[in-house]
Amino acid sequence: MRSASPHRLAAQVLLLAAATAPVMADEVRLRDGRVLVGTVQRMGAKLHVETLDGRVVVPADDVAAVRTEAELRAELERLAQSAGNTAFGHVELARTARDYGLLPEMWGHLEAALPAATTGTPAERRLRQLLSELEPVVLPAKWRNARTEVRVRELLLRLRPGASPALAATVTELLAREPNADAALRDRARESSRTPHRAAALRALARRDQDPSNRGCVLRSTVFDRDANLRRAMALHLRVTGNADAAAHDLAPGLMLDHPVLRMRTADALAELRTAAAVDLLVDAGPLAGKTAAALAGVEDGASRAHVAFLRQTSFVRDFDVEVAQAAFIADPKIDVVQSGVVLDTTVHAITKYRTDTVRAYRHALRRLTGADPGANPAHWAAWRAELPKTARR
Repeated sequence: MRSASPHRLAAQVLLLAAATAPVMADEVRLRDGRVLVGTVQRMGAKLHVETLDGRVVVPADDVAAVRTEAELRAELERLAQSAGNTAFGHVELARTARDYGLLPEMWGHLEAALPAATTGTPAERRLRQLLSELEPVVLPAKWRNARTEVRVRELLLRLRPGASPALAATVTELLAREPNADAALRDRARESSRTPHRAAALRALARRDQDPSNRGCVLRSTVFDRDANLRRAMALHLRVTGNADAAAHDLAPGLMLDHPVLRMRTADALAELRTAAAVDLLVDAGPLAGKTAAALAGVEDGASRAHVAFLRQTSFVRDFDVEVAQAAFIADPKIDVVQSGVVLDTTVHAITKYRTDTVRAYRHALRRLTGADPGANPAHWAAWRAELPKTARR
């Protein structure tokens, strides 16, 4: 009788155990070259493997070799010792962990690779390629063939509270590569009530250059988004991607918006861009910061008198007049009104605060951009700029 090979013996041992209880076999290699990863259960002469893509049924005789979870984890640890603590090494270890079905280890290596993968480097390109292949890991099979709007929604729903940066990066990468998703992403970036969802949609839009409306949506978020951290993050993204000068000029009209808070947010965004164009825009807009606020309120010198009334009116019968008609006396009631309440007369000072805060925001932005203080009076900022060394503009 011909002796069985060691691989076949290992497979038979696993199948024998699977006949009585489910076994987690991280890797099942078939004779035709396929590799299956998932929960394995023996049912008669067939092997049922629950993979991320669904159940696969194969004849038990087609199994060439099996490696258990413990064996694969030991192999991954051995590779990690020789890979080194580099971005490229962590990316390759994450890929191997994905192939082995060791998802916790995969996410751990992705977390380590994200901050180390510098933009534009081979490691960063390799990382993005791996993230784009993780759809079966993050998106259930029932949503993978859905229409674009549903796929966008379901990918964003993976970002639950406390989601890891690696998962957020994966969802962003998948959304950035999603065909024909521009309109759906812009809707989510504007209307979603969850900051992580808006952030992922905006970062995906920033990667999609086909539609000019995408860039407009990203620019708008640096001023209009309700979350300050997200506003700064998108301005930083514009700076890192080399679009700072163009973005500064596109944001310039925001320094003259009707609402003082939006002007202050625009100043913050310009400061985050760190470009010389932002210095010029802030210096030129400085003298108008307070005047614009006062004009919007229709007041002069930052103050105006106003009043408000809170009144209640009560009707009552004050008296009766007697009318005589055909020897009949008729009482004709006389109605009067009693008015009570409060009338407040006040002086509006809020516009003075807005004017002061707007100038302060412009001044703080210029300090961040140049490292020098332009002073409290915007009328002197032009002279201050003329004396400013060019090296101070950053």
